[in-house]
Amino acid sequence: MSIPVDDIQCNQIYLRQINKTDVQAIFKIYSDNKVTKYLDDPAMERLVHAEYFIDKVMLGYLNGHLLEWAIVEKNKNSLIGTIHYKEWDYKHGHAEIGFALSREWWGKGIMKELLSPFLQFGFNELKLNRIQANIHTSNKTCTKLFENFGFKIEGILRERFCLNNTPQDVMVVSLLKNESKLLI
Repeated sequence: MSIPVDDIQCNQIYLRQINKTDVQAIFKIYSDNKVTKYLDDPAMERLVHAEYFIDKVMLGYLNGHLLEWAIVEKNKNSLIGTIHYKEWDYKHGHAEIGFALSREWWGKGIMKELLSPFLQFGFNELKLNRIQANIHTSNKTCTKLFENFGFKIEGILRERFCLNNTPQDVMVVSLLKNESKLLI
């Protein structure tokens, strides 16, 4: 099932489809060890890794299981991060949310601005009933962000991911559509 990835507009930023011309910007973001600290994959080491990433995203657009957007700063029209719904199950109405943001943009309110319209898109356009995030238990900033948007802690998946070859616990948080009406 192919789903169009519509542009989503915010004040400082907008979201658009990722394309082949984004390879340098993707590499810059995902080669930063601090950005990738809590992500599933290690930091990219070569430009070809960014090319593979983009190929995977474009395949996800076609099969509908990975819907990834470029986060673009409006003033300079520069890619500063990515945000996605993955493991999208359209039959049962749920997906997992995740993002990566260039370190230069941390603490500037980008995710606070972006998350509300992105959740609205998930609930209204993708017809999701449940949006879930898996957060490393040591990532307090991300945990607080999702809690501020009404996500509920469901539990801990013990040693779910490895970080530097060390098993790490992951907190599962989720937001249901009927809970989001108060926030969105």
